[in-house]
Amino acid sequence: MTDQRRETEPELVPELEARFDELTAVEVPDVWAAANARARETDPDREAPVAVALAPVRERRVRRSSPWLTSVAAVIAAIGVIALIAVVRKPIEEPPAAATTTTVPALAISTLVAPTVDGVTTIELELGYDAIGEDALPNAVYVLREGAAFPEAIAFTGCLAVDDVQLKLIQPAYVVDAAVGDATLCGLGSILLRPGDVSTLTITAGGLPTGSYRVALAGWGSEPFDVIASVPAVTSDSSAGSVPSAGETTTTEAAALSFTELSLQELPDGYTFESAVRDSDLDPQVGMARFVGPEGQPALVLLSRAIPDFFRTPIDLGRETWPVNGRTVVVDGEGDGSCLPDVCSVGVQWDDSTAVSVMWMGDPAAGIELGPEHTLESLVVIAGTLMEVPDSFYRDGSIAPADGA
Repeated sequence: MTDQRRETEPELVPELEARFDELTAVEVPDVWAAANARARETDPDREAPVAVALAPVRERRVRRSSPWLTSVAAVIAAIGVIALIAVVRKPIEEPPAAATTTTVPALAISTLVAPTVDGVTTIELELGYDAIGEDALPNAVYVLREGAAFPEAIAFTGCLAVDDVQLKLIQPAYVVDAAVGDATLCGLGSILLRPGDVSTLTITAGGLPTGSYRVALAGWGSEPFDVIASVPAVTSDSSAGSVPSAGETTTTEAAALSFTELSLQELPDGYTFESAVRDSDLDPQVGMARFVGPEGQPALVLLSRAIPDFFRTPIDLGRETWPVNGRTVVVDGEGDGSCLPDVCSVGVQWDDSTAVSVMWMGDPAAGIELGPEHTLESLVVIAGTLMEVPDSFYRDGSIAPADGA
């Protein structure tokens, strides 16, 4: 049977046909020709070099794949690449969580109590300064109606330091008992706060209607607190309605005087509060507040006595005096009033029941004496920073030195 099939040579692209014609016969390179010549010299029977013929390269037909098959293959390839990256690449670490930031007010104002008695609300607060560095606060303090719009929200305006241009270090207590109509009346003074300072603030405001309020100071405010209905003051009515019978006499025992508790708005550099003691066993009642300074320095002492017009005698004797904040400061030391090696003192009648001496006090037993800077004039400046504090500032005790002191 004759095979009718025949092999058909593929047609070449015209542009490539000429190139294949040139490559039809290729002579052996010279390097091989030289090697063959050497071989013939050693092997005379070796045949002569033969020309190498190259057959034309047949064109390979490419089968076209369907578009959907190409897309599927591309997707599979992409998945494979992603899987390879997941295996080879190191796990990606989660970025460190950002530190939680909380805005803590530099000045924390905490309401302690706010009772109302006979229409007068006494608001006691605690001030705590917790920030880096120092800050100065203006004098004005406000009691604001919660939820009200300004300026109608302002129910009370008071001053921490009235008409005083000095900068005062925050002290254990402030008292604001006088309202002002305009905050500018509080003067240019300010209160200096340092990290860790804690103080109490007492505000006495009359006529606050019942409702919710907050205290604002230098941009910071307290939590809201409520002013409730006024509570009548407690009075003794054991003798109410009784009428003395004929021939019966009544006697009224005068109440014992109690001094007004005082502290200082500003302390000399390096001095801190140490103690405040009320000695009720003494007659008249006496109190002592002590502030201590750097090692080797004398103490700064406030000695208060519940005695009216106590400094009349030194004034009548012609001792040197200075007018300070509407009061008279007088030299009240022993003898002629000059400063001694261990004590120096000036006095001021604060009110009808309180005479206070401001004193430098050394300790001869410890070798602590007054220096040239501990003068009467320096005490007069300190006396200008006297201020009233709440009754709870002084603790009950004895001002007598401890045994062996």
